[in-house]
Amino acid sequence: MNRLAEKIKKARLQAGLTEKELAKKCGLQISYILQIESGKKIINEQIADQILKALGTKVAPLSEQASDYDRANSSQPQKSKLVQQEKVQKPVEPNAQWAGIIGQLIYEVPVIDLAKNTQIAVIPHPVLQNKVEGHNGDKLYYIHLSSDCDLKLRLRKGDKVLTLKTKSVMTGAVMHFKYQNKYYVGRIQTLDRNMVIVTSDMIKKEIPQKDIEIIGQCLKVVFDL
Repeated sequence: MNRLAEKIKKARLQAGLTEKELAKKCGLQISYILQIESGKKIINEQIADQILKALGTKVAPLSEQASDYDRANSSQPQKSKLVQQEKVQKPVEPNAQWAGIIGQLIYEVPVIDLAKNTQIAVIPHPVLQNKVEGHNGDKLYYIHLSSDCDLKLRLRKGDKVLTLKTKSVMTGAVMHFKYQNKYYVGRIQTLDRNMVIVTSDMIKKEIPQKDIEIIGQCLKVVFDL
């Protein structure tokens, strides 16, 4: 376990949180938190800052992720201060290289708060054949539901909805859209070229298609048990 992993785990225990509670507070998957605390996951400073801020702890520099083995070797007595300085710095270099490689294999999909329309977190996804969930990574985002949106579709407060950016109405699909300066998730049914029916727990009415701004098509919902 590296120093940053130890610091996160210690801060979590001091805060009296379980891994699941910390993951929910940070908007991350519990498996991601477990990998971080075990030292199996190398994270960037943005994610570390996100987790530690949630715990009320200052972020540690990325160099703290050097392994105990590397630190033990670098701390052995050296013939000169110059040689000792080189031994301390060298273990950090592989971490930067691995972080670059992992960055090509993992894509961090942003999480957007539905009501505020601002980013609040990221969720890591594996990159397979240059695709994330079968789509270009920059076309995907999650919507964090700050209230119940559609109980029939099981869209409840706290759920996260994976969404694909689009400007087109997909009739019968669940869409992310803006209407009268508010943001919604709901089903849209096209009546004709000018009118649509919008259905969600927050709004249900026929409105002119020109009055709504389509932002994305919802693909799937992720929720905590």
